[in-house]
Amino acid sequence: MKYVSVLLLAALCCLNPALAADKHSAPHAKTNVKPPTEQDQKEVKRIAVGYLIALQQLKPDLMAEVMSPELNKQTSFINRENGKTVIRPTTYEQMLEFAKTWNAKGDKFPKDPSNRVTILDMQGTMASVKLESDRWYEYLHLAKIDGQWKILNLYWQNHPDRKR
Repeated sequence: MKYVSVLLLAALCCLNPALAADKHSAPHAKTNVKPPTEQDQKEVKRIAVGYLIALQQLKPDLMAEVMSPELNKQTSFINRENGKTVIRPTTYEQMLEFAKTWNAKGDKFPKDPSNRVTILDMQGTMASVKLESDRWYEYLHLAKIDGQWKILNLYWQNHPDRKR
């Protein structure tokens, strides 16, 4: 009986190859995702640096434009009391508030801040970006959602050799 079941399964697989393929080897559905264009690259850079400009120049509307409401932002720093690494999340709503107040005294950034954007990779509707300012390194993931690039993930830390 065991051999009959194996033979039946083998026959079914020959008649319908989709039954033989596991879920990982099945062909992927085709999508309408097009490769990024030069305009996409310019827009990704504008969106990435827009996040810093929103903080530097107190522009909450710009922050809302560049950040996805589904933002996942994380910060790492060393706890001075115990020397352990701490990971702190920041929400979309907090980022909008920071864009209103964080640099109100104008002391969080140099007078002429250096905001450097490097696109590490772009594929279809996603991009990975390194953002470097005077005091921070940041890695961003952007997604093109309904035709607009938005910052979806952001991880940052202070330059190891520079003070806050």
